[in-house]
Amino acid sequence: MTQDHEVSLWTVEAAQIAAKNGQLRQWVIDFLDSPAGKNSKFAEDLRKNPSWVFDAPIKFPLQELTPISGQPEDNRLFHDSHWDDNVSAMVEAIASGWCPPPLIVTSNLGIPNGISDGNHRWSALRETGHTEYWTIFYYPNPSKPS
Repeated sequence: MTQDHEVSLWTVEAAQIAAKNGQLRQWVIDFLDSPAGKNSKFAEDLRKNPSWVFDAPIKFPLQELTPISGQPEDNRLFHDSHWDDNVSAMVEAIASGWCPPPLIVTSNLGIPNGISDGNHRWSALRETGHTEYWTIFYYPNPSKPS
């Protein structure tokens, strides 16, 4: 698989198609496991909880999402010592036409609308003037035990 092909798999449109085909959960796990997603631990956590439900991507206000990762001095659950460099690279990519994969969000971490994956993308989107972006919400299925 070429890198261009791999990157094209991780688009909003690909997520929408996966949702339409009942494959969004697997799309999210595959994305997280990919070099583009770089979040294999989260993918593994999702594999262990097959009852979690994923809603199709919707445009959602960025100001209503809560980042859970940031610079070491930020008061967040997770820290990235290369935060500024990573966000700057994404800002440049967005300015050059890149449309990031959807943000992946839950309120199940004790944080309302906590961004489980996409904290760097969220920051870069805000820095480039976006006020809303495609977001996948996930949550435990209330009718099935985890």
